[in-house]
Amino acid sequence: LRANTARIADALRAAGIEGGIADNYALTRMFGTQSGDYGTGLPDAVMMSGDWEEDDGQLSDGYLMRMGWAYGPDRTQWSQKLGDGAPDAFAMQLAGTDAAVFSRSSNLRGLLDTDHPFEYLGGLSLAVRAIDGESPALYISNMRDPNRTKLQSAESFMASELRAVYQHPRWVAEMKDEGFAGTLALLDTVNNFWGWQAMDRNIVRDDQWREFMAVYVEDRYDLGVREWFEATNPQAMAQITERMIEAIRKGYWDADAETLKTLVDVYTEVAAAHDVVTDNRVFTEYVAEQAAGFGLTLAAMVPDAASQPEAAPAAAPEIVTGQEMRENVQEAAASAPPQYFALIPIFLIGFGFLWQAGLLSLRPRATLSGDLA
Repeated sequence: LRANTARIADALRAAGIEGGIADNYALTRMFGTQSGDYGTGLPDAVMMSGDWEEDDGQLSDGYLMRMGWAYGPDRTQWSQKLGDGAPDAFAMQLAGTDAAVFSRSSNLRGLLDTDHPFEYLGGLSLAVRAIDGESPALYISNMRDPNRTKLQSAESFMASELRAVYQHPRWVAEMKDEGFAGTLALLDTVNNFWGWQAMDRNIVRDDQWREFMAVYVEDRYDLGVREWFEATNPQAMAQITERMIEAIRKGYWDADAETLKTLVDVYTEVAAAHDVVTDNRVFTEYVAEQAAGFGLTLAAMVPDAASQPEAAPAAAPEIVTGQEMRENVQEAAASAPPQYFALIPIFLIGFGFLWQAGLLSLRPRATLSGDLA
C-alpha cells in the first residue's frame, strides 16, 4: 500500500500537481459519483448496443468519468477531481488491480435481480480492462449463511443463480402467474445478463445464453411462455430476442446458424404482429440481412425513412356519430323550482316570530287567554 501510494504521488507531482494535493489523491481509497449524483450511467448506455463497440472505450470512459470523484482524507476536497488535462486519479488507483470482491448476504439479492451488480462490480472490471488490457478476477463474498461463508468466483456464483432461479421452471411458472409484471421480470433478467456480458465476457457462457433461449423463447418446460408473452406483453418477448440476437451480432455468443435463424424468425413474427420497433438501426439492418439470407418475411423491419417516397397527404378523418353526453338544459329548467319558492323559509320564520309575540293567533283572543289562565 505504501509503495503504491508513493508511486501515484510521484506520478502526480511529475504531472505538475502540487505536493499536498498529490498526496491527498494518492492516499484516496474511495471514489464514486459526484455528491448529489447517483449511478454509473452504464445501465442505459449498455442497452444502446448499436452505439458502441466492445473496445471503443465509450463504456469504460463513461464509468471512469462518472465514478472518478474522490473522497479522500481531506474532507475539504471531497467530491472533487483534478482539473482538465490532469491525470485521472481514479484510473491510477485502479491500475494493476488483480481482483475485486463483492459481497452478498441475502438470498433476496444476487447478480441478476437488479442492474447494480453489473454496473458497479462489472463496471470496475470493464475499467480495469481498459487500463491494463486484462480483466481482474471477480469474486463474490457469499455470506448468505453466516455459518458457511465462502468466497466464490463470480462466474460460479452466476451459474448457480441461473440454475436455481432464473432458468428454473418453477420460477418461470411463478412469474407467469404475475401476468404483465412477470414478463418484465424475465426481460430485466435477460437485460442484466446482457449487462454482465458487456462488462466482462469471462462471467457468462454461451450455453447460458442458449438455456435462456430454450426456456424463455422455445418454452422448454411447456409452460405456455410464448402464448403468455403474446397475450400479456409481446414487446417484452421482442426485446428478449433482440438482446439475444445482439449478443450474437457483437460476437459475444458463438451461436450456430439454426439458433440465429430461430431468433430472427421469432423476432420478425412478434414485431410484425404487434408493431414493435427499435431505435437500434444497426440491429435492424442486421436482422434484415439475416432474415433475407434465411428466406424469412421482412414485414417487421422498420423502413429507412430516407429511402421512402414522400407520404401522401393524410385523408380527412372519418366522422363517427353516435350517442353523445350533453346537459339537458330544458329538462333542468323545467324541473327547477320557481324563484319565489325561495321566499317560503323567510315567510315561515316571520310567521313564527309573530306567533310567539302574541301578535298573531288562529283563534279568538279571549279563548286563547282563557286557555292560558
